Amino acid sequence: TFCDDSNDGNYNEAIRRGLPSKLIIMCEKNNVDGVFSQISNELNGSTPPASKNKKKEQQLQGRQERAKIMKGSSHIEILQKGICKGTALEKMCHIVGIDTEECISFGDAHNDIEFIKVSGLGIAMK
Repeated sequence: TFCDDSNDGNYNEAIRRGLPSKLIIMCEKNNVDGVFSQISNELNGSTPPASKNKKKEQQLQGRQERAKIMKGSSHIEILQKGICKGTALEKMCHIVGIDTEECISFGDAHNDIEFIKVSGLGIAMK
């Protein structure tokens, strides 16, 4: 579901469909780190690994991760826990009746790692 401000904030259709498996937040490049930190804290109760806030990290240690959060140069990508391209490939293979070992995958980003690992032949590209 794609949402923007053109519908005056009325996202009822998106809400009716349920939580998305993936959410991308587009940011100005100079805001990515701040947004990533805030989202990480709100969703997973932790600060990013590069944080110098050791006391808070220790207090939050052991909390359950609710989402996988990745950052790009101008966006933040949020996936529900357990959702990844690898899981999608496994489900697709099950539906069409083939083994994942028969699959070839190509990926060029961090979010392709599980996809490449699940495939019979996984190729990482630049």
